[in-house]
Amino acid sequence: MIIEKYNAAQDVALFRLKGKLISSSMDKLKAGLDAALAGGAAKVAVNLKGVEVVDSAAVGLLISRARAAKKAGGALILCEPQSGARALLQLVDAAGALPVWETENEAIASLGKRAEEAAGE
Repeated sequence: MIIEKYNAAQDVALFRLKGKLISSSMDKLKAGLDAALAGGAAKVAVNLKGVEVVDSAAVGLLISRARAAKKAGGALILCEPQSGARALLQLVDAAGALPVWETENEAIASLGKRAEEAAGE
């Protein structure tokens, strides 16, 4: 698993993943997501374009970190999943916890809108 992390905006962390997102390779992703959330980036986009395989343990990790982000006033969302990842997300009915966007730009823009909506509440 290769993980590239970027600051897509002031408070948005973007993770681009490549390889297999499976239980035996997700320690690095877990550490990266936890560090981003602890560092104040409660808005996180995870790009799955380069991910070939995803297992249910990885989906569980993403859901748990999405809940942590929501608790911190943010969100964790996914973008550009390949067909296998998309099928698994639908199979485990993760749509409510893990919104999926078609492009990285749409995902990042949606995180900005979520911040505006939260400020207006």
